[in-house]
Amino acid sequence: MDCHALKTLAIVIVPLLALAAGVAAQTEDLGNGFRHHGVATPVSNHRGTVATVDGDGNPVVLVWLFDHRGGYGILMIDATTGESVTYPTPFPPGGDTPYASILSSRNRYYTHFNSWFCEFDPTVPGFTFYEQTARQMAMSMTEDDSGVIWSASYPNDGIVSFDPETREMRDYGHVYVRNWPQYPRSIVADDQGWIYFGDGSTEGQILVFNRETGEATPVVPEDELAHGAGVVYRDVNGKAYGSVGGRWWELYGGQATPLAEAPTVEHKPIITGSQGLFHRAFPGGQRLDSVDLVNRKITVTDADGESHTMDIDYESEGAHIMGLAAAWPGRRLRWHHLRRHRLPHALLQLRPGGR
Repeated sequence: MDCHALKTLAIVIVPLLALAAGVAAQTEDLGNGFRHHGVATPVSNHRGTVATVDGDGNPVVLVWLFDHRGGYGILMIDATTGESVTYPTPFPPGGDTPYASILSSRNRYYTHFNSWFCEFDPTVPGFTFYEQTARQMAMSMTEDDSGVIWSASYPNDGIVSFDPETREMRDYGHVYVRNWPQYPRSIVADDQGWIYFGDGSTEGQILVFNRETGEATPVVPEDELAHGAGVVYRDVNGKAYGSVGGRWWELYGGQATPLAEAPTVEHKPIITGSQGLFHRAFPGGQRLDSVDLVNRKITVTDADGESHTMDIDYESEGAHIMGLAAAWPGRRLRWHHLRRHRLPHALLQLRPGGR
């Protein structure tokens, strides 16, 4: 066996041995030959992570958690001590999970999934608003200049707005229905209050949305549509810009003006993104370097440049099991067995000394 294979085998086996030992410790004999081994992979994935502060100004990390149930809660971590608390969603997980989230200028964390729009306030802390919407989950979110939060959702371009001052949520329903799933992966507002969102990917499109009438007007003519995605951007100058297939438009006051070339966009800072959102900067100058949900650790660099790694903990009912294999009784586990079955994440029972 070559050196590379030995290293790879060690990477695969060592975590599995540790995992197997943990599971074996909680095995329950149910009788009649059945044994309950507990959660095989008590690990969740993050679906949006932001660095912010709590009500006392202390640095905290908010992590959307996702296990086999779907998105089920927010993990709030004290970035100074590592102390952590899981806040379950006030609605059932339902198998769905966040695909977009936003940390607002008022320090509230929003998302929209499983047909629920919700607000988490780290100063309380806890969920402070949730309401059911038209199907199904946000693909993009933004905050307009008056602080209203906007969501554009899959699969039929649903639009939702929430005013944190009045606490009013408005569900506009599906505003641009096609006979295929739509992915509105970007949404912005200009300083006049008009909303624009980019659509894809069966057909790339940009929509101009009127918040007063609830009407969405497409920018690209039907006979010019092609496979791809429309993308929109908000500039600090108050205007928005959009692109589809190499073509550009200036978007302002509800009008789309074609541009001869790509503009230079100075993006307005908004802390939002897809399920991969990872906002690192704390208001106090510290930096979030990593959140390791597998090994349950976070690393933070303080304002003086010193790095600190802390243990964290959280509740999980386990990740999806993507494969399972049992070692052959009485035989050694060989490299070609792992390679042939292609199950590097499987839980394997090893029998040392076998043939």
